Amino acid sequence: HLLAERPDVPDATRARRNFELMLARSWAVLDDQATSRRHLLRALRLDPLLLREPWVVRRLAASLVKR
Repeated sequence: HLLAERPDVPDATRARRNFELMLARSWAVLDDQATSRRHLLRALRLDPLLLREPWVVRRLAASLVKR
């Protein structure tokens, strides 16, 4: 992927985490909860401390609720 080709990115893990978070939010706006959850879980694997963020916990819970 793009970050692997860019050794000059100072914190590639954080950049990847932020990209996954952006994708999770975007899919949530499009009302695709399963895809949103997949990207959110990828971000959480990169940075488990995201669970300290209330919006992340809310997003995760919302992705599990059937509509």
